[in-house]
Amino acid sequence: MTLLEFLLARITEDEENAPTPSWTDSDGRCMDCGGPGEARVLAECEAKRRIIEAWQREDDDDSVAANEVAAEKRVSRQVTLWAVLKELAKPYAGHPDYAPDKWWRP
Repeated sequence: MTLLEFLLARITEDEENAPTPSWTDSDGRCMDCGGPGEARVLAECEAKRRIIEAWQREDDDDSVAANEVAAEKRVSRQVTLWAVLKELAKPYAGHPDYAPDKWWRP
């Protein structure tokens, strides 16, 4: 399992397990459970998916950099996005599929 597959599976689980309160306050907080409501959990999942998509676009970019500066910027973006993906995986470190031995640990 790759880091991206792991993250996408956890995001899907989070979406499926999002609380379904009978009502929320104006900030989207679940008034039944005192925690974030479904809207906030789903918004967080969507944000994580957009970060993953940014990584995939950058990783799939086969264009050759026009010069050394452009190449360095591209590598810098890839390194930064990869670091962000590892940070997104950190809250799931207790999951049995988490694989810190695969360079997932930040």
